[in-house]
Amino acid sequence: MAILTDIPSSSSSIRHRPQLPTSPDDIPLIPPSTIRSSSTKPLINLSPPPSPQIEGQEEIEEKDDEKLSAFWDEIFDSFMLTVPFSFLYLLLDILVHLQYNHRPKLQTLTEHMFTAVPTIGVITFYTSRHADHWLTRGGLIASCIASGCRLIWLVNKAGWSLTTEQAPAMGTIWILTIIQLPLSRGLLSLVVIAIWVKYTGMNIYP
Repeated sequence: MAILTDIPSSSSSIRHRPQLPTSPDDIPLIPPSTIRSSSTKPLINLSPPPSPQIEGQEEIEEKDDEKLSAFWDEIFDSFMLTVPFSFLYLLLDILVHLQYNHRPKLQTLTEHMFTAVPTIGVITFYTSRHADHWLTRGGLIASCIASGCRLIWLVNKAGWSLTTEQAPAMGTIWILTIIQLPLSRGLLSLVVIAIWVKYTGMNIYP
């Protein structure tokens, strides 16, 4: 006896397969807001490049810091020169008075120092800041020759009152300008003073 069974059709026995996209427009895209954020740190942390405005501001701040640092260095250098030259002026002031058997009062020395210290400080500050300028070197040479000749003239020709008034200042300026000048220009100034002393017949000692 033959058994008859229904054979399913081939279309119903084959499973339905999804159709592959044939163009990029058929690929579904997920918007960024629906992507789950990850808590893991990235391997490379890329920081955004600095803007030109920030870089320019940083350069300006660095230049300001350098200028401020250079200014305080100049102040310190001037102070280191002002202190010994101020004591030199005080020593010369005392010695000039003692040369004439006169003991100066403390009030007189204090008044002289109040005038001399700021003057020495200003001279050392500007001669150190503009040491390479031709006006500074020319002024130092002229001051060196003038103060040296004036001091020698005071020792030889001036009286007691004029010597005690001007000799400490002239001696301090003379030594200060010699130290602030380069060696060659300082020697040149001394040679000019020596020629003047020889020509006028002055003595370098009382």
